[in-house]
Amino acid sequence: MDVAVNEEMLDTIVVEQQNRISLLEEEIKKAKKKIVKLRAENANGRMQGRQPVKETISKGAEKKQPRYWTAEEHRRYLISSAKHGEKNYGPIAKDVGTRSAKQVRTHHQKYLKRLERESTKMGSPTVTDITSPAMT
Repeated sequence: MDVAVNEEMLDTIVVEQQNRISLLEEEIKKAKKKIVKLRAENANGRMQGRQPVKETISKGAEKKQPRYWTAEEHRRYLISSAKHGEKNYGPIAKDVGTRSAKQVRTHHQKYLKRLERESTKMGSPTVTDITSPAMT
């Protein structure tokens, strides 16, 4: 008798889950229709000269840059940092054109560490050796 009760409970659970799946599928269909409608409205707004709405789910969902900097981005970073100063990340990011100020700041920090690491390997003075006063 316990086996029959367990089978009935399992059947009930399966039916409940199937109903839940059906409801979720309906919600997904409604959401997809709403997305299509909003995209169409956004496209119409763009045509009428209004500012289009960003099509992102969250702040971090925007189209991401590749992880590594290209040679061209690094070249623009070097030129711009010489022009605006090493730590003026906003204008540098604007000149680079494809990276945010935060990405420029991180690149700058990693670039300085790399320079220091390479100069240490070569036996030349490090960046801190050059910039800090001599201890005598």
